[in-house]
Amino acid sequence: ALTSLNATIFTEAAQAMALRLLGKASITDRDRLIYGYRLCASRHPTPHEVDALMDLLEATRGRLADGELTAAEIAFNTLTKPADLPPTASPNEAAAWTIVCRVLLNLDATLSKG
Repeated sequence: ALTSLNATIFTEAAQAMALRLLGKASITDRDRLIYGYRLCASRHPTPHEVDALMDLLEATRGRLADGELTAAEIAFNTLTKPADLPPTASPNEAAAWTIVCRVLLNLDATLSKG
C-alpha cells in the first residue's frame, strides 16, 4: 500500500484521473465519486464507501482552504499543469480530487479486482 501511495506513477495517475473527473463538470461531486470508483474497482461503491470518500473530499477542501496543504504540490507535475484544468475547476479542486483519486487507486478492490 505504501508503495502505490508514494510511487511517482501512482501520483501522476491520480493527477490525471482527477483532471478526467473534473472534466465532467455537469455532474455532482457524489456522482463524480461514484464514476471514479467504478473506473477503479469495476463496481458500484456502497453508500458507506461514497460517504467516506465525500468526507475525505470535504476535509481535504478544508485543509487546502486553510493553507495546510498546497494545491500546486499535490495536483501538478511536469505532465499536468494548471493550464490543463477544465474551465470550471480551480487548483484547489484539482488537488482535492487528486487526493481522492490516490485513495481510489490504492483500494484493495482496485489493486486486486478479485
